[in-house]
Amino acid sequence: MRISSAGCLATALAAWSLAACASHPAAPDPSPRLIDDFETYAVGRPPEGGPWRLYAVNGRAVIDDTRAASGRQSVRIDLAGKGGVFLFAEGGPLFPAARDAMSGRMKVWLQAGPAEDVHWTLIEGRGLRRSDGHTGLVRFGGQHPAPGGGSRLMSNYETPDGYADPAAPLSDCWAHAGESEAMPEGRWVDVAWRIGPQGLMLSLDGRAISGPDVVVLGQGCLHQPGTYVWEIPAMERVSIGWETYQPGAPRTLWIDDVRIGD
Repeated sequence: MRISSAGCLATALAAWSLAACASHPAAPDPSPRLIDDFETYAVGRPPEGGPWRLYAVNGRAVIDDTRAASGRQSVRIDLAGKGGVFLFAEGGPLFPAARDAMSGRMKVWLQAGPAEDVHWTLIEGRGLRRSDGHTGLVRFGGQHPAPGGGSRLMSNYETPDGYADPAAPLSDCWAHAGESEAMPEGRWVDVAWRIGPQGLMLSLDGRAISGPDVVVLGQGCLHQPGTYVWEIPAMERVSIGWETYQPGAPRTLWIDDVRIGD
């Protein structure tokens, strides 16, 4: 949804600001629609037979019993370089009638983040924008190396239909956390998020991360001006895992104790 005038932008900002004040993005839904601790799946195989489907390019996801945040099992993801490995769930009881909001929480153990300046995604929400019916992607991940080590956190908004359809919007917008806000490595981290009309929220171990907490506008965009609105789509799918969009070193992480609601 491109803003065509300062008046439209002011109206959008005012409406979103009032909504944010009335209902600040908070903790994930206490009655989640999807809960998975990965204890019921066969070790050494993908988490088959549950709510998940697997997307894997240049990597794999299997049930592992060498590391767990609780119980005895988790999902281990190995990525060889550029590509992605995601577990995704969509439709049905998780997203009835394409909800406008989606929240979640999971435990993540990242062996080591990128030392290179590469864009990566850990969480993605997908759906259709109500204004024009085109796909909107809302992502949490990271990009730039942090001065103290690790990769800085960020949120990302993209409208990918524009790559194939010249009439569709094309964007690639970002909002970076501060230079010291890197994805923790070598330990279990509680990652919580919320995507909805009041904006985006990301927290680590219960601490809100500023920068990726976008309401209306991010910090900049490719293909669009800085006034391009992050229009939250009607949620139809959630993906968790790891994807990187430039060549990089191999990556290993574990995910456990997933809770997703709306």
